[in-house]
Amino acid sequence: MLRPRDVLLSVAAMAALGAEADAQFLVNGTQRLPEASDLVSLYAVDFAIPASPAFNLLSPDPSDILRPSTGKNLMVSLSGLVSEEGLEIPEVLGLELAPAMLAKGRDLTFDEYSRRAWLYRTTVSLSAAHLESGEPSAVAMGFRIPFVDKGDLRENQSFVGEALARTRRVVDLLAEARRRAGPPPARFSEEDLEAMSRAIKKDWEYEEWNARRLEVAGALRVDRSANGDESTEGRVGEIGGWFVWGEGLSDWGQLILGGKLSAERDTTMVEGSESGTAEDELKAQWSLGGRLYLGQNVGKVFLEAQVTSHDREQTLLNGGTEFRILDGIWVTASGGITWPQGKGDPDLKTSFQTRVSLPSGG
Repeated sequence: MLRPRDVLLSVAAMAALGAEADAQFLVNGTQRLPEASDLVSLYAVDFAIPASPAFNLLSPDPSDILRPSTGKNLMVSLSGLVSEEGLEIPEVLGLELAPAMLAKGRDLTFDEYSRRAWLYRTTVSLSAAHLESGEPSAVAMGFRIPFVDKGDLRENQSFVGEALARTRRVVDLLAEARRRAGPPPARFSEEDLEAMSRAIKKDWEYEEWNARRLEVAGALRVDRSANGDESTEGRVGEIGGWFVWGEGLSDWGQLILGGKLSAERDTTMVEGSESGTAEDELKAQWSLGGRLYLGQNVGKVFLEAQVTSHDREQTLLNGGTEFRILDGIWVTASGGITWPQGKGDPDLKTSFQTRVSLPSGG
């Protein structure tokens, strides 16, 4: 016996799979289902938009953990957009895109996508910091490779196939009932089909927002100058690499564990130097941390702990919220305390970031 939720998913699946087909049911002895579309472009879900690797290198957010998620084809991240005085020029502006999906996403089939899913999910990113003067003080470039993403509906053809099978069963039942009653053929409007297409994706978002994910990433930061020294302009300020793993906790939580290994240029002034020069060396350091999300896809809170080595030896305890304000628009707000190890006082850190998924046609 079909449950009401099965019926909703079945009809929604039919709409998602046949959005471009003629959705007319002929019930006076014959019936016709929309032909199943094999295009993955129909299955772009709205999970939380993560900060890109390039954005992470420039963001004032002290967290080094990259948030894994099923990204979109084209995403924008903003930090420092809102202040006590209202809207301002963003402190950091970032762009992240999936080149392979932008190039082939509109016509990509399930089979083609599944053979190289990691490639189609791979993104490149570009960010710029401190734009108040019209020129950035630093720029960063990065990449992200999601090797495992169990929340990617585009790689779950079995789910779509099962939903389509349920669709056929539902339509068979409807057709038999209509033959007995003898009403005229029923036609679904385009608006009905779009609404049902959204239903199956919303159900997937509810169930799979915290699915298992495994990503690696890297980024490079280039500074304009250090301590006003023009001779340092255009030199590498930091090279970083990330590893992050996420695992679902029932349907209410997600645990993320991640690390960052980097080489960052030390531009602190050498104590006692008559010339006032900086050490100006790339020094290795690492960060390890964990983050726990509690909630559902559309809104959740999180708690985080992180330890960092070398010059920035410190412990971070952080908390915040992540929520969707409109389709494709996400906000993350956090606050925490860093404790330097051995010297200095605890420091309060806050962050407010806005991320937007842009239409890409794929």
